[in-house]
Amino acid sequence: MAHHNPDREHKNSGLIDTAEFYQTILPRKQAKAYCYGHTHAWHVGREDGLHLVNIPGNVWLFDQTQPRGFIAVNLQPAGASFELHSLDPKHAKHGEQAALKWRA
Repeated sequence: MAHHNPDREHKNSGLIDTAEFYQTILPRKQAKAYCYGHTHAWHVGREDGLHLVNIPGNVWLFDQTQPRGFIAVNLQPAGASFELHSLDPKHAKHGEQAALKWRA
């Protein structure tokens, strides 16, 4: 976990050493996911098998279509489940879940 996003598209707000970060973490199969915030957006993606989980903000939003809220995480030996709890229960993404399977 860390604060800054690894997104190469956001050079002014993301990691300044994204390439080096990926060169370090991707070959290490014991690294299963990278959870981060900073962009205040709920999103789950992958980079060469590594799960990337962008945690939503709970106060300030850069994109008003994004939910404010928090994530409930259930860790398991073979993966994890993430569930979004929006502060606005009427938000379209409230209750959205992501089931992650760990890479071998």
